[in-house]
Amino acid sequence: MTSLFSSGFPRLYPILDFACVFPGGVAEASVRRERLCALVREVAEAGVTLLQYRNKMDPDGLVLEDARAMRAAAPGMKLILNDRVALVAA
Repeated sequence: MTSLFSSGFPRLYPILDFACVFPGGVAEASVRRERLCALVREVAEAGVTLLQYRNKMDPDGLVLEDARAMRAAAPGMKLILNDRVALVAA
C-alpha cells in the first residue's frame, strides 16, 4: 500500500486564507489580484509546490478568477481550492 507521503504529496503545505490577507475585503480587482499573485510568487520562490486557497466570502466566479491568476503567477505550483468542488474542473 502506498501512502500519500511516499507518493510525493507534501507532509505540510501552506494555506492562503483570503479573510486573513484582506480582513475587511477588497473592492478593486486589480489590488486583489496583485496582492494574491505577489503572495503566491513569494511562497513559490520559498520552494512551496502545493498551496491551498481558502475563500469563504466570495462567489465561485470571483474565486475562480483568483485561482486562475494565482496559477498564472506560479505555473509549477499545484493549487487546492478549499470548499469549491465545482471549480476543480474549471
